[in-house]
Amino acid sequence: MFDHYLNAFATVLLPQNILAMGLGGLWGLLAGALPGISTSMGIVLLLSFTYTLSPITAFCMLVAAYCGGITGGSITSILFGIPGEPSSVPTVIEGHALAKQGHAAYALWTFLLCSIFGGIFSVLVMMAATPLIANFALRFGPPEFFALTIL
Repeated sequence: MFDHYLNAFATVLLPQNILAMGLGGLWGLLAGALPGISTSMGIVLLLSFTYTLSPITAFCMLVAAYCGGITGGSITSILFGIPGEPSSVPTVIEGHALAKQGHAAYALWTFLLCSIFGGIFSVLVMMAATPLIANFALRFGPPEFFALTIL
């Protein structure tokens, strides 16, 4: 199983995928920073540009746009008190108060580091839990799917 993770990591580090992640991240940062455009809208607008890319490169670009959009929404929440994302509304409470006290750099760095470490931690948990969840899901039959449909 570990060889699958190494293969995926090598695939992500291909030059075209790194370029796509950089462009997608910048696009997401811009979309998240604009109060009228959410991350979801930014991804939908970016989707038409991914049709000419390979599926892996397109997926890398869209995931980077999502991460950049969440980051951009929190930056405007901290600096201006206007959340660029619905998920950034709680950031306005403490982050903007720190920025008004003259500690904007501290608030931005704290947010950025917590976002990075939270993203890395969640990916590691997902990598550990995915095989367990997949084995559980493969045991589902028609009765279980029916029960899920009713719920």
